[in-house]
Amino acid sequence: MADASRSRRPCGVVVDAAGKVVNARNATISVRRDSDDASAGGVTYSLVVPVPKPGGYQLRFAVRDTHSGAVGSAGEFVEVPDVGHGAFALSGILLGAGASATRPYGEAESDNNAGPAVRQFSAGDQLLYTYEIYNAVGDVEVSRTVWHDGKRLFTVPPASLQATADGGPLRALGALPLRPELTRGDYVLQIDAQTGPLKKTSLATTRVDFRVK
Repeated sequence: MADASRSRRPCGVVVDAAGKVVNARNATISVRRDSDDASAGGVTYSLVVPVPKPGGYQLRFAVRDTHSGAVGSAGEFVEVPDVGHGAFALSGILLGAGASATRPYGEAESDNNAGPAVRQFSAGDQLLYTYEIYNAVGDVEVSRTVWHDGKRLFTVPPASLQATADGGPLRALGALPLRPELTRGDYVLQIDAQTGPLKKTSLATTRVDFRVK
């Protein structure tokens, strides 16, 4: 079987609220794939683009195939909290698919569409998620909701997470069954958290979009 090798040039650009480019990174990667493989599997690639200070930014990412000249791009707004100065905050959410009645264990482990970059799942899947909590003051109360077309579909019962003894980041993870009756389309998983005494409660929210196919 023949082996096809092509170069890709990914480029990440961070733009601030004023439309100014504050940082950019690029690289060249080589992708090897069996030319007889007709599967739709993709490649997950990470590129770190630092930002100068907390605030709101737009991340723009593009990849060019050096062989064909084809270009693909994506963009997303991100909020960088002031964690270094003690702000209570949540990181972004990473999603994956666990074994379920509709997705056996082996398939769940190998499906690139269900990975953190593509985030495509099937109704009935077990949605796995993980994120980090920064600067918690005592235990953290979290609630999780799923939204579709701007409407809240359902809420998972609240949970309490114990803060780390050294005050460092707290990693949270969980599983959320996607109901079999969910229709195809775009959804959002939202996590709300609070910490601290009643009169000085700190609140933080993070969310991630995914697609039911």
